[in-house]
Amino acid sequence: MSSPRPEGPHPDATGYGPPDAYRADSAAPERTALAWQRTALALVVAAAIVARLTVGDLGPVALAGGAAAAVAAGVVLVRPRTPSVQGAVPVTALTAAVVVVCALELAAVLLRP
Repeated sequence: MSSPRPEGPHPDATGYGPPDAYRADSAAPERTALAWQRTALALVVAAAIVARLTVGDLGPVALAGGAAAAVAAGVVLVRPRTPSVQGAVPVTALTAAVVVVCALELAAVLLRP
């Protein structure tokens, strides 16, 4: 025997909460897009700092890696902030940028005399 479903004006398929809690006209998609942009901006700054600090140890490789990480994070900054443009672009671009920044710093630490 199943338990009774909660009563409410608009229960969703699970019976918990309104189905339109994250409608396209709500502020949640905009807040999410702004959070991706803040993260991308922080990663651009981190890539620039790591490139600057490792250029003495790695030379042009540090500059190229920092530029690649900044470009990958910049993809998230320049894309439109509309809910219709969703997908794996922010996750993929920021993950790639984090991997490049971490690899640069690791290489600089390992190659230090």
